[in-house]
Amino acid sequence: MKAILQSATARPTVSGTDRLQAVYQLKIHLLGISPQISRRVLVRGDTTLAELHHIFQMVMGWDNWHLHSFKLWGKEYGVLPPTAVPATPVCVSGRRACPPEEVGGPKGYDQRMLD
Repeated sequence: MKAILQSATARPTVSGTDRLQAVYQLKIHLLGISPQISRRVLVRGDTTLAELHHIFQMVMGWDNWHLHSFKLWGKEYGVLPPTAVPATPVCVSGRRACPPEEVGGPKGYDQRMLD
């Protein structure tokens, strides 16, 4: 499954500790599935990509079967080794149940929904 991660705000313009102490709302949605499957989550500004990976898995109800990467402002980052899951991720909204992992992409998900 391909997913897109969007920030509710543009690239941070505040520097220093203010940016790290801020809370950001992120929208995650899966590509190629209609109607759209999405989640909105609140994360701290100091959340690492490794922590974001765990948050992503948690809010989608997945079990970490697929490797993926994050693309932020044109630069791609691979998933780092697991670290402690942050204590504060909060899923604040979502639409529709997520497909299970290893369902065969959007076409496999559509077929499963017909079965």
